[in-house]
Amino acid sequence: MCGTYGQKGTRVLLENEQVRVWEIELQPGETLPMHFHDLDYVVINLTGGKTTVEWEDGRRETNESQPGNITWRVAPHAHALTNEGTGLYRNRMIELKG
Repeated sequence: MCGTYGQKGTRVLLENEQVRVWEIELQPGETLPMHFHDLDYVVINLTGGKTTVEWEDGRRETNESQPGNITWRVAPHAHALTNEGTGLYRNRMIELKG
């Protein structure tokens, strides 16, 4: 699936047999292109702000997050993420491998 989708985050911070931890940083107005999640994951917000998730089927979900918010997502799915806020958006995404 990776050939038709973008990368899931800015960079991988840690990877072992159990988890893969991504850093995601988006400047105001920046979008992480459509990407595919094949593993369930947890997102931990490091900064707050307004973001929009655009799902592959066209649905849009806008959220206002706070630092420390934690979100659980079940795979598989594909989406893009846009920073709609005025400051840098940062989170950590932890994919669970098994």
